[in-house]
Amino acid sequence: MDVATLRDLIIIAYGILGIVLLVSAVVLAFLLYGKVAPILDDINSIMDKVKTLSTYASKEIVEPLIALSVAIQSVAEGLRQLRRIFSGKEG
Repeated sequence: MDVATLRDLIIIAYGILGIVLLVSAVVLAFLLYGKVAPILDDINSIMDKVKTLSTYASKEIVEPLIALSVAIQSVAEGLRQLRRIFSGKEG
């Protein structure tokens, strides 16, 4: 067997090995996708629920608390102004 024939056989062997590895990688990718896709769908569903919950909490809890805070600050400022007016320290 001369060197040229050995070289050709090695090139053919590497080609076949490359094709086998490529096919194996594609099969592995499809199998992983099949396992990961339902998990990703579940994560998207959970994220939608979290988004809905945070929107609800914002509307039902945070906005009324802000309105209450503004009302309390307004009353406090009104009382300060009344105290300033009645104590004779105007302007």
